[in-house]
Amino acid sequence: MGRSVDFNTSGLIGAEQRWHVDGWHARLGLDPDPRDFLPGFPPPNDLVRTFRAPAKQLLVDYFDAAYALALRYVYGLAPTDLDYEIDGDRYSSPPTIGIRLVSVGVSLAQSIGDIRYRLWMAGNGS
Repeated sequence: MGRSVDFNTSGLIGAEQRWHVDGWHARLGLDPDPRDFLPGFPPPNDLVRTFRAPAKQLLVDYFDAAYALALRYVYGLAPTDLDYEIDGDRYSSPPTIGIRLVSVGVSLAQSIGDIRYRLWMAGNGS
């Protein structure tokens, strides 16, 4: 979830991802592969299945850093900015900043649902 927020917000701002700039990849024991969160480049299933964070708090801290970046960006937008078209070279009908932000929110909601379901199935959720 942090990668999604970081990747999308950094792209909108035109800055390098916190994942690389702040060394989160190294803190979590992962390679700084610049393709690791590109559209159409999902991480290999074996990486997803075998990854174990050195400490759970690192995942929370990374998400918090990405989320803080997103908040600063969103709070700096004017309502008219939401209609600005982006990624025109990648799509036949370019999305707007508003659409991108909504799609990130939907992605986060889906991820939270998946996590909650898996915890429930494992008997770890109420």
